[in-house]
Amino acid sequence: MSRLRAHRARRIVDMRAAAVDRIEVELGDLTRRTLEIAESMRLVREAWQAAVSQPAAPLCTSADLVQAHDYRLGLTRRIDTLAADERRARIEEDACRKRLCAAKAELRKIEMWRDGLLEAAGAEESMIERKATDEVAARIARNA
Repeated sequence: MSRLRAHRARRIVDMRAAAVDRIEVELGDLTRRTLEIAESMRLVREAWQAAVSQPAAPLCTSADLVQAHDYRLGLTRRIDTLAADERRARIEEDACRKRLCAAKAELRKIEMWRDGLLEAAGAEESMIERKATDEVAARIARNA
């Protein structure tokens, strides 16, 4: 019975370890996504800064000014959108980190449970072996 329980415990540990691995991969993807959004936001901010610092041409039409304003306004909106995306990505990343911590803690608990089962099974086997050895010794002593 103990061997069967130990085998089940090993399978459960393997399944939990696989779940931890999947969450770690997911966390890596979320972290990469957050970094990509942050990099995109940095590039858009640099483009916005360049557009704002660019002096107006000495001779330009109102259409040119409207076009430059619309470009800067578009960059500002893109920055706002990326900032919101980055906040959402960080929230998802933090939630995934918490799930990973919980999954690792659960894995440790199950590993400790499995180790206890294995120790109990080993102790039971050694006790049975000692009893068998004692019975053989007792028979030899009676027959001698």
